[in-house]
Amino acid sequence: MDVKYYRELLDLTQEALAFGAGISRSKIAKWEVGECNPKALDDQLLRKFFKTKGITVPDEPMPDLMFSTNTSKILIDIREKNGFTIAQMAEKLNIKLKKYKKIEAGNFEQSHEKDIQAIDEILGTNLHKIIYQKEYTTSYISDKEQINQLHEDEAIYTSERIQVPYLPAYTQTIYLKQYTVSGKEIDANLKTIAIPKEPEEGYCMVIEIASNSMNNKTEKAICDGDKLLIQEMERSNWKKSNFDYKHNLFILFTVDYAIICREITNYNIDKEIFTLHAWNRDFADIDIGINDIHRIFYAKKIVERKIKLIE
Repeated sequence: MDVKYYRELLDLTQEALAFGAGISRSKIAKWEVGECNPKALDDQLLRKFFKTKGITVPDEPMPDLMFSTNTSKILIDIREKNGFTIAQMAEKLNIKLKKYKKIEAGNFEQSHEKDIQAIDEILGTNLHKIIYQKEYTTSYISDKEQINQLHEDEAIYTSERIQVPYLPAYTQTIYLKQYTVSGKEIDANLKTIAIPKEPEEGYCMVIEIASNSMNNKTEKAICDGDKLLIQEMERSNWKKSNFDYKHNLFILFTVDYAIICREITNYNIDKEIFTLHAWNRDFADIDIGINDIHRIFYAKKIVERKIKLIE
C-alpha cells in the first residue's frame, strides 16, 4: 500500500493520519520512506480509516516472482517450470532417483545434506539453510538506523533516498528463467527497497545473497542473507580485452539458473572465459564463458547485514 499517496490524497499530515487511524506516526514515517511495509493489523486499520474518508484501497496482487518458501514446493515449482519429470530432475542434479524422490517429498535426512548443498549451487536456491542450519533471532540494521544511533534527533537524517529493484534469494531461480523470455523488462515486476541515493550514475539494484561462498570469516565477508547494492556494467565493457576485473567483487546473472557472487581472478580473452573465485575455501573456483552470462554487476556495498544475536 502506498501510504503516502493516500495520505496526500486526503491532504493529511502524518500526525493527522496517525491520530485518525490509531497508528504511531513513526510507523507511518518508516512506511513512506520504504523501510518496511505495514503489517496485517496496521494494514487493516489504514484501510478502515481511508474507507471512512471515501477511499477504498484496492488489494495488491502478489508479485509473479514470489512463490512459497516451503522447501518441497520450491523444488516442485522449479521442476515443473522447466518441464522436467522427476527422473529428469534427478539426472540434472546428479542425484539417484530414489533419493531425489525423498528430497522432493520433503523427507529430509542428515545424509542428504551434501545433496542439498549441491542443489543450492546448481539451482541458486537456499534449501540448506532452511533445512539444516540452526535458526537464530535476526535483526537487520539499515543505513538510517545506524545514523539514528549517532543522532538522537531523527530530523538530522536528511539523506535523499531512492527506490531500487530488490531481488530476494528465493525468487532468483525463477527470475532468471523469466529473464530469458522478457529480458531486463522483468525488473519492473520486482519489489523495491529504499537506499541512500548514490552520487554516481548507473543502473542499481539490491540483491539478497543466497550462499556463504564469499564468507571467509573476515570483516570483508559477504554472508548468506546480506543485502548487497550492485551496479550493472554494460555488456560492451566486460567483453573488452582490457576489462579491468582486478580488486572488484562481482555479481553474475548466468544462464544456468544461478546468480553468483564471486571475485574474477582471470579472464581468458581467446576463449572468452572468466575464472571465478570464492573467498570461502569450501567452494572451488569455477570457469564460465561470456555466452553463459546474462548480466554482470559490480558489488558496491552491503546495505543490510544479517546479524546473528547471542542466544
